[in-house]
Amino acid sequence: MIEKAVPPAYRAEPNRKRIAIASFGAGVILSGALLVLLEILNQTIRRPSELSKVLGAPPFGTVGYLDGAPARLGWSANRLATLAIFLINIPIILFVVHIYVAPIGSLIGLAPKPAEVNGASTVETE
Repeated sequence: MIEKAVPPAYRAEPNRKRIAIASFGAGVILSGALLVLLEILNQTIRRPSELSKVLGAPPFGTVGYLDGAPARLGWSANRLATLAIFLINIPIILFVVHIYVAPIGSLIGLAPKPAEVNGASTVETE
């Protein structure tokens, strides 16, 4: 028996907004759980009381935090890496725009003018 096709009462497609919100919430919950787990598993001794628990004897003394020398204002490895990233990525981005979007010359107004033959442009206008 063949029946006539009936359109569905509602569209059957994924609810993208709900999926995005659920993914964000799951990411926040999982990252929080990972941070708590890493803090629980951390075995670093941070206080004199923790040291006395481990050694079974009180410490002789403690050394407070001492400020180090002021940071140099010269070229650091981070600055050099950032500069290298910009110097490498900017030409790549320009090349991709030139290939897939439009030639760079036409975007900045340096495209050659169409040749004229007998006072009329060779480019047809509509």
